[in-house]
Amino acid sequence: LAAGARLSKAQQKMPVPPGQQMDPANMGPPRLWHRQRGQAPGLAMSRCLGDALGKACGLSPQASMLDMDLTEEDVVLVLGSDGIFDVLSDAEVIHCCRQFIETRAAAQAAEAVMQSARRQWQLRGPYIDDCTCVVLFL
Repeated sequence: LAAGARLSKAQQKMPVPPGQQMDPANMGPPRLWHRQRGQAPGLAMSRCLGDALGKACGLSPQASMLDMDLTEEDVVLVLGSDGIFDVLSDAEVIHCCRQFIETRAAAQAAEAVMQSARRQWQLRGPYIDDCTCVVLFL
């Protein structure tokens, strides 16, 4: 399996509460705030499809794109939400997919990745982030 290139998160910023200055050492994800509902829910995302309320807050359906050349060494493409990559390393994700390479069972590989991420979240406490994953064998 090729090591591949993981797309790193862009530099992230969190809104500063009124009357305070931004502390560069304490930056979090960018958040969307509803103008008429104050500081709730503070959604940490910038792209979404079909969310009318989010659109009113500045959410965009325009995807960020990056073109990458694939090589013969590339075997699998994994698209996953932050709930996957916040708790699993690239190597752990590839490990979940490895057993399905010969059969090219992408749905089972995606399920294995999601279940592994859910187990890691459960070890951290009662909260489990969204664990969405798509696997494509090349």
